[in-house]
Amino acid sequence: MIRTETPPQPSGTIMKNSIRRAIGLAIVFAFVAAACGSDSEGSESADGAVCPANLVIQTDWWPETEHGGSYQLIGADGTSDGNLFTYSGPIQEQYAVGGIETVEVRAGGDAIEFSPVQSVMATDTDITLGYVNTDDAIYGSPTVAVTGVATTLEINPQILMWDPAQLDIDRNDASTLGASGARVLHFPGVTYIDWLIAEGFIDASQSDPNYGGSPAEWIPSGGDY
Repeated sequence: MIRTETPPQPSGTIMKNSIRRAIGLAIVFAFVAAACGSDSEGSESADGAVCPANLVIQTDWWPETEHGGSYQLIGADGTSDGNLFTYSGPIQEQYAVGGIETVEVRAGGDAIEFSPVQSVMATDTDITLGYVNTDDAIYGSPTVAVTGVATTLEINPQILMWDPAQLDIDRNDASTLGASGARVLHFPGVTYIDWLIAEGFIDASQSDPNYGGSPAEWIPSGGDY
C-alpha cells in the first residue's frame, strides 16, 4: 500500500480459518493506520480527527481477493457504481478510528486506462492510499515519489502461462523463454518484462505489450504465444 509525497500466500500454504481471519483483520487495521499516519506533528484537527473523513483507496486492478482488506473496511452493505467503477459506503464500526466516516475503493487496470496507480494518485488529491508494487514504485520514482506504508502481500503474484503442447519451455529454466522465440503478451510498462529482457532471458522482439487482461487473444490463437 502506497501513500504519495508497495502479494498471495506462497503455494502450498494452508491456514486455519481463525488464522486467515486474524491475518485479514491485521491487514485491514494496517490500511487504517496507514491512512491516519502523518509526516508532521500537530496535524490533529480540533475535533480529534487525524484521518480523512472519506478514505479513498485506488487499487491496481478490478476487484479481487488481493484487495479483500480494503473492501472489508466497508463490508457487504456498500454501494457499487458501475460507471465510476467504485465500491463505497460507511466504514464498519470496528474499523472507525481517527475520524474516518466513509470509504471509497476504486478499481484499477483498464478502469483507469492502465495508468500507473502512482501517476493517478499524483493527479487526484482525493486518493489517500494506492496499491503499487515495490518494483513499480522504484521504476517510477524519478517522476512520482511515493512512500510505502503497508505490505499487503508477501509475494507479488505474477505469472507467464503457455501451452506446453506448443512451446518447449522449462518453467525451471528462464532461458528457455528466449530460446522458444515465443511472443510474450503482457501489460504495458511492467518492470519484470524489462528485467527479463535486460537479463537476456527473452529478446526485446518477443515483447508484446498489448495484453488487456482478458483471454480474448489467447482463445482464438489457440494459446500459441
